[in-house]
Amino acid sequence: MQIVSNRNSCKVVTGILIVELFMSDSDSLKARRRILKSIKDRTRARFNVSVSEVGGEATWQRATMGFACITNSKRHLDEIFSRIINMIEEKGSVEIIDQETEIV
Repeated sequence: MQIVSNRNSCKVVTGILIVELFMSDSDSLKARRRILKSIKDRTRARFNVSVSEVGGEATWQRATMGFACITNSKRHLDEIFSRIINMIEEKGSVEIIDQETEIV
């Protein structure tokens, strides 16, 4: 974990969440794009984080998404990432296969 401080005791914590997804309802690249766009749009609107597809572009039912957040506390970062995971899990057509969190 890297925490950057200046003289004014401003603390910056940066986190990255990588989530590998399986989309059972996806039967085409068009359906896949629709599902991922929904996740991206909802995540950006609710949590004000950066999000991008970072892997699995060649398959219909798998994708890897990356989320990045900058905040002033690790606790807040953990809470945001936990809420993102819960939001994805609530979407019935998407299953989280793997997840990894990195604090930089």
